[in-house]
Amino acid sequence: MAAEISTSINIKEPRWDQGTFIGRAKHFFTVTDPRNILLTNEQLEKAHRIIQDYRKGVVSPGLTEDELWRAKYIFDSAFHPDTGEKMLVIGRMSAQVPMNMTITGSVSLSLVLPLSLALSLNHSLSLSLSLSLSLSLSFSQPLSLSLCTVSCSPSLTRSVCLSLSLSTVSRSPSLTRSV
Repeated sequence: MAAEISTSINIKEPRWDQGTFIGRAKHFFTVTDPRNILLTNEQLEKAHRIIQDYRKGVVSPGLTEDELWRAKYIFDSAFHPDTGEKMLVIGRMSAQVPMNMTITGSVSLSLVLPLSLALSLNHSLSLSLSLSLSLSLSFSQPLSLSLCTVSCSPSLTRSVCLSLSLSTVSRSPSLTRSV
């Protein structure tokens, strides 16, 4: 049986030395671990409770150092750093790798769809992820969905128009002959 831990572990700092590449890599890969998306609400709440208790100086009986660190990284990957509230799944640190892979993969849509449709879908997907991150990470002033929609619509329109314009210009015969 593992020995119980004291309250002297500093969970405000990462577990590994951030002065080394290996330490930074371990910290990054632990916080962004996509498997954390699959955790149940009960597991998230248990990690939240362990961290909140530990910050108050209360150590659960039988809690090991490894369990404390695991709870800390679950907490860091799913709960807002300033408010402590559970974030939307797509706004969590653990969702960043799968979400960005989806956006990157959507670029290949231009191989099977008309270019204008593929660009529109890709920009919409990318902007939707940015919007969800803005909604889940806004802490100084909560953002309303209507304000975000009104703000993002012109941005989406401009980015799609610019992409379509540049792709049309890049395929122009006069440009390809000069190259």
